[in-house]
This record gives sequence, C-alpha cells and structure tokens, in this order.
Amino acid sequence: MTLVQHRTPEGRLNEGMTLAVTGLLGGTAAGSAAGGWVAEQVSATAACGVPVAAAASALPLSLTAAHHSRRANSRAPH
Repeated sequence: MTLVQHRTPEGRLNEGMTLAVTGLLGGTAAGSAAGGWVAEQVSATAACGVPVAAAASALPLSLTAAHHSRRANSRAPH
C-alpha cells in the first residue's frame, strides 16, 4: 500500500487504493478457486503447490516490473 501511495498521482489516491485492493481480492479468489479445483481433481497435497506456483510466477514478473521502473526513472529529466 505504501508503494501505491508513492506511485499514485496526487488527487488519485482513492482510485489507486481501490485498484490495488481489487487486485488483491481478485488474486485471492482466483487462488482459492485454483486450489480447490486442484484438490478435487488431483489431491490435497498437489493443491498445496498452487500458492507455490503463484509465488514462483509472481517473482519474475515483479522483478521485471521493478527493473523497467528503475530504467524509466533513470531516464527521466531531473
């Protein structure tokens, strides 16, 4: 939430927080649905791998986004 506060333009904080919370809740719902489906179709043990797989796919995405953000900020005029 601190990152959203720093990155959101002045006067748009409400919209930024709303989007962040919506993304969190949507991710939670999708993860629950995926975990439930895997538990029913495969096994409960395999369902424990769903959050691990989600974290493993989120890590490179966040690192890529952070890298692009740093590159964009370093090119911005001071």
